Amino acid sequence: MKFALIILATLSTAFCSAQSNLIENGDFEIPDNTPPCLGIFDLNRVPNFWNPINTSPDLYHRCLLNLPFNNTFGYQDVRISGDCYIGIGTYTTEDTSFREYIMCSIKNKLTINKNYLIQFYISNVDYNGYNTNIGCCIEKDSVNGLIQNNFIPTYPEYTFMSDSIIRDCNNWSEISFEFVPYIEDLKYLIIGVFPETKPLKIERNSPTNFCSSPTRIDTSNAYYFIDDIRLYCLDCDTNELCEVVCPDAFTPNNDGLNDSWKPMIQNDCTKNIDNYLLRIFDRWGNIVFTTNNKNKSWSALSNSMGTYVYYLQFDDYHQTQIKQGSLELIK
Repeated sequence: MKFALIILATLSTAFCSAQSNLIENGDFEIPDNTPPCLGIFDLNRVPNFWNPINTSPDLYHRCLLNLPFNNTFGYQDVRISGDCYIGIGTYTTEDTSFREYIMCSIKNKLTINKNYLIQFYISNVDYNGYNTNIGCCIEKDSVNGLIQNNFIPTYPEYTFMSDSIIRDCNNWSEISFEFVPYIEDLKYLIIGVFPETKPLKIERNSPTNFCSSPTRIDTSNAYYFIDDIRLYCLDCDTNELCEVVCPDAFTPNNDGLNDSWKPMIQNDCTKNIDNYLLRIFDRWGNIVFTTNNKNKSWSALSNSMGTYVYYLQFDDYHQTQIKQGSLELIK
């Protein structure tokens, strides 16, 4: 049991547990875990995210490439949960104006004179010949299908680029920016590079620095994986959290009573819940059940009697909740 509890403690430190993530579906998951196998690399299948210009960012999913993988596209595993992440190109020597971006809406228009924190995670794809820095910008208006190969921000004061070039292709690197909006109606986030507004740093990558052994090397591009996008208001008022009850036992014996297990969330706030993640671990720390669907229960039909550990995380619109504990499976 000790091993499983250590895993849960490690996971919980990755979230800002006192704040609400203002980016819906920031880990790029598909509703009900429906795999996008019929639409390969199709960002349009990801709720709340789209491609703002006439280029083609890529969606990666386990059902497509059996992630984690080590092949043409380099190597990386999903960062926190689920099955998906996004890939974008930030630079190409063949056309220096050709860049890729991902855009999403923010749950609420940002409040002026409040402190906000943007966080996302990035990993360098090691088969490319160039490295760059990366950033994001905040906009008032949505952009969808702009017929050009780059995006020029409307507000340079709300455009940010990392100070350092991203080289690490073994791990996820955190990118973060803190800012205070002084204009109203900022509502959209775009991630990419913005050399017309902020300095784009470029360096040549040596083949000897590749982290894995890709089957193909593209020496003209810089390309990155992105996952787990978050935006927090650091000093906004918050409301009372939803009440959540996690039963400590259940009996999956098909007698019609307590045959499945899931957290019970009070009905009057269920509609506000998103970014839901439930994981259940056995005594050796193996994941035996995981879901992003708040209505889905663990049936445990193929699991043996004993003690299990659950980890629950979700946003109830106002704040992020994290709960963990043990439960008994009785047959």
